[in-house]
Amino acid sequence: MQATGHGPTVAVDGGLLINTGRMTAIDVESVNRSARLQAGTQWTQVIEAAAPFGLAPLSGSAPSVGAISYSLGGGIGSSVAASGSVPTTSGLSRWSPPTVSSVG
Repeated sequence: MQATGHGPTVAVDGGLLINTGRMTAIDVESVNRSARLQAGTQWTQVIEAAAPFGLAPLSGSAPSVGAISYSLGGGIGSSVAASGSVPTTSGLSRWSPPTVSSVG
């Protein structure tokens, strides 16, 4: 199965590749701070769907990767150290805009 990311590196006789790249529906449930995603959804799409509710997913550093494959352990994002990985957290996080402070 493949939605995004790396393609097959070696041809396989008798193999079958199922591409889920067109399965991209997202249903954000703002009250529960959760979202249901189809198999081909990329983090960019999840970020865009969650933003109007003030929510943000714990996505990796490359928003073009598949959200499902990342959630199943396919990558490590820069926010893992502070917030945990997606499989160990529940739902979407409340997002607050960054603050700017001057030093000096």
